[in-house]
Amino acid sequence: MTNIISNATPLIAFARIGQLPLLQKVAGKLLIPTAVAEEITTYSGTTTGQIHLPQESWIQVESLQSEDQMRLLLPTLDRGEAAVIALALEKRASLVLMDELTGRKVAESLQLRVTGSVGLLI
Repeated sequence: MTNIISNATPLIAFARIGQLPLLQKVAGKLLIPTAVAEEITTYSGTTTGQIHLPQESWIQVESLQSEDQMRLLLPTLDRGEAAVIALALEKRASLVLMDELTGRKVAESLQLRVTGSVGLLI
């Protein structure tokens, strides 16, 4: 798969069960917006959920070209979800990886192809 934009939740979920290598094998390279990178960096859960982004060369952090789209989504979504959808629209992503239902519905309403952690494995 190519051009997959991911939210923090799927990455943290795979990290918590020690399966980031499986996610890498299935997804290949992932793109995440800066807001998601910040969320991952400040994640304070268990040590098994920690992700040290500089060590994960297959996860690429991308800045948004414009934050206008993200700002429009903020009343409905959190910053990470809004940034994922905005980046997916900018990059014309082949897939958005997101587990949160509201974010998924918004992404689908914008004609983005969306799956969650379990769907990616299937």
